[in-house]
Amino acid sequence: MQSAIHSEVMTIVEQMANGNAMVSADDLEEFLCTVSGESDEHLCDALNFIKYEHPGLHISSLKAFGSIAYFFEDSSITDLKRFAKRAIIKNKKNCIIDSLLADNNGDLEGIQLSNDKGTFFCVFTREAYKEGGFRFTRFNETGFFGHSTRKSYEDCLKDAVESGFRNIVVGVLDDMASNPALFS
Repeated sequence: MQSAIHSEVMTIVEQMANGNAMVSADDLEEFLCTVSGESDEHLCDALNFIKYEHPGLHISSLKAFGSIAYFFEDSSITDLKRFAKRAIIKNKKNCIIDSLLADNNGDLEGIQLSNDKGTFFCVFTREAYKEGGFRFTRFNETGFFGHSTRKSYEDCLKDAVESGFRNIVVGVLDDMASNPALFS
């Protein structure tokens, strides 16, 4: 961490950590891109500095790093490779959340998601027992096995995606409901 660029990055990080409104996440992304041009080691040092010295900015740094993380998946530096994989996963989750909310104008009523293997599912509905609440209900071929209630569909979706439900599916609940063996 000897270069002038490093000290500029650290200054930006310090300002963000101290709540300086003039410094944005875009500034962090720009500086991480600049540091990445120096070397993998310098980028890894910057990300570790943020993670350990300013943990409150760690998630923001992964989001900022997400735009370039694919270039570092195969880095010879183990920590940088881990940062890249985490940033890529976080970026994918955010894309799923953003696109589902935008495509449905925030109303996820009846939307169904599956896990990557297509063995577990969830459906989004309004909460039946609490006015203004929303839920996602988990199920598989054997029936329902749980639900989570939140204040908004967005909060439900974030929990569902974090729980591994990331693939849009259609009609799974209908297919399940038409299986007489399920109700016997």
